[in-house]
Amino acid sequence: MPLGAALLGVRLLTRAQRSVNVNGLFTVMRTLFVTSTNRELFRAYAHHFFDTFPHRHYDLVVYTEDTVTDWIPHWVKRIHHIPTEDPEIWRRRTELQCTESAVDYRSTPSRWVPKVATLRLAVHTYSLWTDCYSAVAWIDADCVFNKAMPANERFTQQMRAHAKPILIHNRTNQIMPYPESGFIWFDSESYMPGVREWDSTYPHAPTLAVNLLRDAWLDPAILTAQAGHDAYQWGEILNTPKLRSYWGDLSGPYHYKPHPQRHSTVGAYWTHRKGAAKYT
Repeated sequence: MPLGAALLGVRLLTRAQRSVNVNGLFTVMRTLFVTSTNRELFRAYAHHFFDTFPHRHYDLVVYTEDTVTDWIPHWVKRIHHIPTEDPEIWRRRTELQCTESAVDYRSTPSRWVPKVATLRLAVHTYSLWTDCYSAVAWIDADCVFNKAMPANERFTQQMRAHAKPILIHNRTNQIMPYPESGFIWFDSESYMPGVREWDSTYPHAPTLAVNLLRDAWLDPAILTAQAGHDAYQWGEILNTPKLRSYWGDLSGPYHYKPHPQRHSTVGAYWTHRKGAAKYT
């Protein structure tokens, strides 16, 4: 390492550790994590997520409906206010709350509006527009990180090795025959040749996918769908002709499991707590 770089504490990256953005410029190969939560959920279980998040090596952006955000740790890269940034989807949440009759969380689409809004806002904000991140990754705030989390560049390389712009844990389980969406990885710099329609600002698979997800929540049909959560809709969207060839399965041979994330590569990096376990 050159003396000047050593004195400044600068780590020089090789060409293999960098990626080329849409302008042809080299940028650090790294993944931005995003999530959505609020003060109530923070007190209930999400404090475990923040307590264990590897913030020295990864940036985290939080989307919330709260106007007072003193519960969010100071190291969080940025805080976004969902009702301000997407008022239309937030009004839709109120409409859904007034018309929903089910009590099961899987049949109450209003519950998933913060996640749906976050996915679209984050992919639009942090993909293609910026030189800072090679990928955007959604992660549920009921995950708890382990010490095995690799360096950001290494993690991003592992995801890119799948050679797909969208990565999710697919599921063929008989009880839950749709993807497990607690972690979704979006490549910021991949293109979709030929897709240049209104529903994709760029020929970019993640942009198209999150736009279609938001559209599903604005559609009255969401109230009569087989399931009212985002995982079911991801199964429908990713298997459309436009996107069928643009997503990869992180489940590997464990796609038949009800929670394949526990058995995949990322299972060594964090634990996705389910049910009562998230409150412990």
